[in-house]
Amino acid sequence: DDLDAEVRIGQFGPFVAKEVNGERLTAGLPPDLPPADLTDELVEQLLSQKQDGPQTLGTDPETEQPIFLKSGPYGPYVQLGEDGNGKKKPKRASLLKGMDPSQVTLDVALQLLSLPRTLGDHPETGKPVQASVGRFGPYIVHDGKYVNLKGDSVLEIDLDRALELLAGAAERKGRSGGRTTRSSAKTVLKTLGEHPDGGAIQVLDGRYGPYVNYNKVNVTLPKEVKPEDVTLEQALAWVTAKAGTGASTKRKRARNAKKKTASTTHKKTATARS
Repeated sequence: DDLDAEVRIGQFGPFVAKEVNGERLTAGLPPDLPPADLTDELVEQLLSQKQDGPQTLGTDPETEQPIFLKSGPYGPYVQLGEDGNGKKKPKRASLLKGMDPSQVTLDVALQLLSLPRTLGDHPETGKPVQASVGRFGPYIVHDGKYVNLKGDSVLEIDLDRALELLAGAAERKGRSGGRTTRSSAKTVLKTLGEHPDGGAIQVLDGRYGPYVNYNKVNVTLPKEVKPEDVTLEQALAWVTAKAGTGASTKRKRARNAKKKTASTTHKKTATARS
């Protein structure tokens, strides 16, 4: 109640607003910061960060482009290169769960931007073993088989450790007689970020080509759009439109069914009267 600012809910979640020198300034709240924990010092910090722009961590040695630390509606992330007006969006990567943005260095940013990373080829199949981050957290994958990383860092795990985890998972599966689910066989091409309602939005490689997935909503990518170029904003728009179409169709079917029932009842009543 003593906060010298307003906390409101916008399209992309809660944000803080404050009038400074006759100008109304706003800044979004990080997902892990409850509005109740806001202080005047944090408000000043958030507004200052927005005014000053993104922090530059350094330069990518390969492309010689700057790497920025930014904060979006779905949390902090790193970005390679400037925001452009062209069709190709700069590469971005969300910070891992538990990462403190103030502790992110250029090396960490480069590692995040390198995901998914290939650890090497499996000695038995010759197929690549990769480490990445998906809807349920960090994982390794080989030949369509996924193993979640619990005690290992997705940024530091090497091929030997990955092979050990894959072998352990295969052994446990053999003992339990379990089967790989259809959904676990999907290859994650890109993790875009978190949906405002919770849950990750991803680009998956399906039987009929790449598509955007959020919960049970799937949207096939337009032919002219490459999976690596899809942005979180695009995916949100597609998912929202698809979900809205589905809801509209369900409501239309319900109305038609209701009309049909009412019409049948009316006919029966008319027949009974005659």
